Amino acid sequence: MLAYGRKHWFLVPPEHASFDTTPGPVWIATVAPALRAKGVPVFECIQEAGDALYIPHGWGHAVLNLKTSVGFALNLEQIWGSF
Repeated sequence: MLAYGRKHWFLVPPEHASFDTTPGPVWIATVAPALRAKGVPVFECIQEAGDALYIPHGWGHAVLNLKTSVGFALNLEQIWGSF
């Protein structure tokens, strides 16, 4: 949930997702284009203040704050278990 600000999200399907510690802006500039060059879909969306974003289990993601942002995240799997 984004209370304030604006974010640009990049999402990768589970079959192509991997854990990566590359900083978001670097990942967006280097890894995302490399994935796309291999034919991997990299979906994008803009999250505005007041928007909630649900990321399904296993999906990879990177985010770029377009404005100073305040929000919170909740891991539903930790609360409800695997679903």
